[in-house]
Amino acid sequence: MFNMIVRPISPTSKEFLKDIPPVLYKYRDWQNLNHQALITNGEVYFSSFDQLNDPFEGAIPFRYKKEELTIGNLKKKYFQKRLSENKFLNIDQIEHDWQTDKHKIKVFDKNHTKEIEQGVVKMLNAKFGVFSLCATKNNLLLWSYYSQAHKGFCIGYDIKQLVLETQSSIGPVRYSDTIPRMGLFEEAPSIFMKLTQTKALLWKHEEEYRLRNIYHIRCAVKISPEIVCEVIFGSKISEKDKSEITTAASALNKNIKFFQASINEDEFKVDVMPL
Repeated sequence: MFNMIVRPISPTSKEFLKDIPPVLYKYRDWQNLNHQALITNGEVYFSSFDQLNDPFEGAIPFRYKKEELTIGNLKKKYFQKRLSENKFLNIDQIEHDWQTDKHKIKVFDKNHTKEIEQGVVKMLNAKFGVFSLCATKNNLLLWSYYSQAHKGFCIGYDIKQLVLETQSSIGPVRYSDTIPRMGLFEEAPSIFMKLTQTKALLWKHEEEYRLRNIYHIRCAVKISPEIVCEVIFGSKISEKDKSEITTAASALNKNIKFFQASINEDEFKVDVMPL
């Protein structure tokens, strides 16, 4: 189904990573050894969808828009499929086959639909790794959720280098208050994006971008030291943890930039200042 999802764009093209921020961020907890490895080992971890904390990840039901499931549209889809398989087929022969096969269409069969959905979920979890990042380094809620209630740290990654080195694709998550449905004539790349890049509207505060990878799934990947270009210390980080992170990050990349987060005294927000 998704044999067309990768459409390489040359890194020298103006379209390469167009509209993607040059640096994206990962909020982490220094007390977690796996999180420490992002700096001490210079690695990133590509999860499978079913390892993520949203139960809809990689599990959005594959369902067509009901209004498009007309006999006329199904016939058109049938003709397109047959011709894509063999462009030399005789139209009269396809018409004959359609009259025979139209009674076998299972698109309205709930059991068949369920099997298709389960197959798509299984395929996504088996074939795609995900590395999620945030657009900003001052996200109050992410500091609270993923960085030990502001006692942790945040890493900034050079996205162009990270995408190229890990051979990933990247895009922003789209947030919606309804589960997306697929168009009967929608192209595979668009369907793939809906299934893997759509989250409930209540997640919008995460400002998420995600790398998708067909080579790295449920595994850590070593990256070049210069890709880790920023480290931000949480507003409540201990001096001990700050010292350990500084030592490890400086050993990884001597040109790394350090920042300190602090709680704004006038507004409900986090300020981030260079050190």
